[in-house]
Amino acid sequence: MAIKYIHFNTYPDRKTVEGIIQLHNKIFGGSDDLAGRMKEKPDLRIDVAVDGEKMVGYKIGYALNREQFYSWLGGVDTGTRGLPQN
Repeated sequence: MAIKYIHFNTYPDRKTVEGIIQLHNKIFGGSDDLAGRMKEKPDLRIDVAVDGEKMVGYKIGYALNREQFYSWLGGVDTGTRGLPQN
């Protein structure tokens, strides 16, 4: 397993958004228009973990103001949890 970490400081490309939504649905059972809600957030920050072509984790946060950052949503694929990282 060779996990690659990718960081976004803005709304990411379509493939990344689809991967986040797919993983979010797998973990939480629904997305509640996650893509639309992400677009509304100011100073969006997204970190994703990818194993090959498979999205295995994500973390989303955004600025509340100039001094505060809100860690909003995140999850890790159940098959990846607890495995050693490279």
